[in-house]
Amino acid sequence: MTFDVSSNLVTEDPGRGFAPPLSAEGHNLEALARCARFANALAKCLDRTPHRVLAYRIKCAALSGLILRGWATPNGVYPDGTVGIDIHSDPPSRLHVPLVYLDPDAQAVINGAASTTPAI
Repeated sequence: MTFDVSSNLVTEDPGRGFAPPLSAEGHNLEALARCARFANALAKCLDRTPHRVLAYRIKCAALSGLILRGWATPNGVYPDGTVGIDIHSDPPSRLHVPLVYLDPDAQAVINGAASTTPAI
């Protein structure tokens, strides 16, 4: 899909059909999704240092915001308390995070969805 900002035109992407243009909030949520993915990649490159912890905290903050706005949903909970999170962005992605590291409001959303989220 391509989007011409000057005319608000959306063109067809052969694989996905037509999609509406993103609102300002949609662009912000796409940026938040990229932030979560970049922070996750950065953390994996760092040794166990305070810098790695900071990168994971950025990832958790971004994921919490996405969960609260419905742009990310749980796809499974592991026995150790890690939650698989599907991010509904373009392209979609999946990240994993310990539930206790998410903001309390995001934890409440995840816990509310627990009855429909499979245990892995």
